[in-house]
Amino acid sequence: LANHFNFKNRAVGILLVLFTPVYFIMMFTSLTEVTFSFFLALGVWLFFKEKYIFSAVIWSFLPIIRSEGFVLFPLFILVFGLKKQFFALPLLSAGFWLISFLGNFFYDDFWWLITNMPYVGNNARDIYGSGSLLHYIHHTEGILGYPLAGLFVIGFGVMLHKWVTAERRKLTSSLYFLILIPGSFFTFLAAHSIVWWLGTGSSLGLVRVMASVTPLVALTALPGFNFLESWLKKKIMGSAVFLLQFCSQRSFGWVSTRIWEDLGFHARIV
Repeated sequence: LANHFNFKNRAVGILLVLFTPVYFIMMFTSLTEVTFSFFLALGVWLFFKEKYIFSAVIWSFLPIIRSEGFVLFPLFILVFGLKKQFFALPLLSAGFWLISFLGNFFYDDFWWLITNMPYVGNNARDIYGSGSLLHYIHHTEGILGYPLAGLFVIGFGVMLHKWVTAERRKLTSSLYFLILIPGSFFTFLAAHSIVWWLGTGSSLGLVRVMASVTPLVALTALPGFNFLESWLKKKIMGSAVFLLQFCSQRSFGWVSTRIWEDLGFHARIV
């Protein structure tokens, strides 16, 4: 994806992903967030490669991997609509039909994904809760780390400015970038924040769920890094190395001292 947009310092993007606090820990677990992030990013990459059929099929498995994946479907429908790729829309349900068919042999119920949904009814209802609407914002240090969060905001601003001024708000790759990449993060963050605030949707308020979209945050942060590098080169010798060290050490230092407590890797993680 960084190659597609001709971003400089592409290797830095990899480091930003690896040193994202919540993602660093989740890479060593067997939980679903990393798988979700892979399917999401793969679908985005296929979309920009104009492989719309494959993109839709890959995205169709997101609600199977994590049930809240469906909250991103309005974004997928929007970009397919803007591209006039209407034939791809039905394929957003391909994963549901395939897994339903395969599970039917075990459950003897084609609709088992619905009838056996563990997050409805009274299943473990007493362990769920609610809290502040800004719960995930307050945990920015544990999710993204402040350096990456800052680069994300700058990168989003850079891409938005490019689309509004240089591209005059046309249907360009920058628009699809904004919708699918930072847009997925904003949508996912908003959905989990609202569900936790309202106390619905069987939410535990675990910050680890945000690892599902943090690789896209890192990609958005890359143009922010490049912008700062270009600006700081005029001010400070070796600014890129300094900034990279700061991001890495700040995030990794947080991981080594606080992540186990803030991520809830105790009884709640189960």
